[in-house]
Amino acid sequence: MTTIQLENKLTELWGDKVKPFNVPQTSRLINNIDFSTLTTENLITLLDILVKASGSDRSGFSVDYDNYDILNFVRQKLINANHQSVRINPIRRCYDILFNNNSTTEGLFALSSMYLVAELEHLLKKESKYLETDGTLIKAIPRPLLNKLSRNNYRIGRRVNQIGDILKIYCYRSKSPFAIYLKSYDKKTKAFMKVRLKDAFNTINGRKIKVKYVHSKLDDRINTSRNQIMHGENSYLIGEIFFFLTLHAIYYLLNESTYSEY
Repeated sequence: MTTIQLENKLTELWGDKVKPFNVPQTSRLINNIDFSTLTTENLITLLDILVKASGSDRSGFSVDYDNYDILNFVRQKLINANHQSVRINPIRRCYDILFNNNSTTEGLFALSSMYLVAELEHLLKKESKYLETDGTLIKAIPRPLLNKLSRNNYRIGRRVNQIGDILKIYCYRSKSPFAIYLKSYDKKTKAFMKVRLKDAFNTINGRKIKVKYVHSKLDDRINTSRNQIMHGENSYLIGEIFFFLTLHAIYYLLNESTYSEY
């Protein structure tokens, strides 16, 4: 399916290629689109739309069947690819946990969220030209980037422990597809939500209340999630399994040929 064909199909189902706030029950993607006809670019587009439609703020994150369906399709691709890596097998297990009976796996959802955010941090450090996998700086950080970090005294030989800073360091002047995606996330999410919530209302006590949206920047979101999960401030962020699995899924699809090396 070409990008134009996909966008036309989404517009037919949703009235726009941006997923609306109140989605018609008949628009469930898996019942209207043959996922096997989708290109890798199509799948990334859908994952991106769905993660933005679910909200970029932890307190407002919500999912529907489309989130399950598209992640399950990526899970099957990962199983069929049979990548061999000690780091990939636990990620496969996180997918498996998501598609078990929810009533018995909520605790495992929380544990999966912990694992996925830690693996995202590992991935960003592993592919950074400035950091070792333990977070130690091996190259001086340019002043323009240093000014954007939470601390301005990072020096060679010191460790960077904040995942928000690690994200910024990873993305800085990087031309990797995943870095390009992450760099565009905030701007595109705000534009997406402006369209999605234009005429969106909640009904509370019989009154229609305009839906408000407060954007949570990607580096702030993953930094807060990582600290709350890993330091026990709030270890039960079960909805984060969808968010972090989606980021991992996009990384996988952008790097299918080299994913086994991860």
